[in-house]
Amino acid sequence: MSVLSDELEERYPFDRDSIIVPLSRVQAASASRKAYAAGRTAQPTGMEVEAGAEALYTARLHASSAADPAPLPFSGLPEPVRAPYLEEARLVLAAARGAVSVDSVPAAGAVV
Repeated sequence: MSVLSDELEERYPFDRDSIIVPLSRVQAASASRKAYAAGRTAQPTGMEVEAGAEALYTARLHASSAADPAPLPFSGLPEPVRAPYLEEARLVLAAARGAVSVDSVPAAGAVV
């Protein structure tokens, strides 16, 4: 199962033997909008932070002209080396998530 499937099963267990009451189009749309908003503004998961930190590490490793030909994988790095990457990934993901709820127009010339 994917992370999303696992999280859905954990948070919203579905009893397949129960009777399902049909929702009106307005109720279904409202529920979908609430669920979408919750997902877009949720705190980054540990797996997302880890993936972001690994992407930062890999990008910087490849950008370095003195890169070791056989570098350690991110998961094999000591915690003091991993920590700054994890913190930076948390900050970037939180900023990206926060940007979806800001009602403003980007400045002229801003990268979107």
